[in-house]
Amino acid sequence: MKGSPVSSQRLSSWITSCIRTCYDLAGVSAPHLTAHSTRAQASSTAFLAQVPIQDICRAAVWSSVHTFTAHYALVQQSRDDAAFGSVVLHTVNETFAIDLIAEQPVNKVESRVISCDGGGGALGHPKVYINLDKDTKTGTCGYCGLQFKQKHHH
Repeated sequence: MKGSPVSSQRLSSWITSCIRTCYDLAGVSAPHLTAHSTRAQASSTAFLAQVPIQDICRAAVWSSVHTFTAHYALVQQSRDDAAFGSVVLHTVNETFAIDLIAEQPVNKVESRVISCDGGGGALGHPKVYINLDKDTKTGTCGYCGLQFKQKHHH
């Protein structure tokens, strides 16, 4: 009936028919097509077009990349790439920031008390003051981990 809402079954049938026609026009025999296979085709095509896997999962209402890799990825490369991407996204290096700070040299300063604001601006942190009273003392900022040491004049 004209003007009536289209059912999901009717829409799936149209999409399946369109995909079958594309296979025919390309001179390739079409596999058995179902609503499930059209979803697989669409998500795999999006992935191969380098659409971020999180966007594909969000559009398909999948809570996990595993759903795509296990059930919908048509090309093995898609499965492998998506699985690799998932591992990279979920790998956490808990000492990354600590390692970066450890690479920074100790800042030599003239005064006995210094202030640190992490570089200031939007990327900084609240200003803190650090006492550098002792000859061997290296002061460390509790926010950003930068280290300071007083220069001694002999």
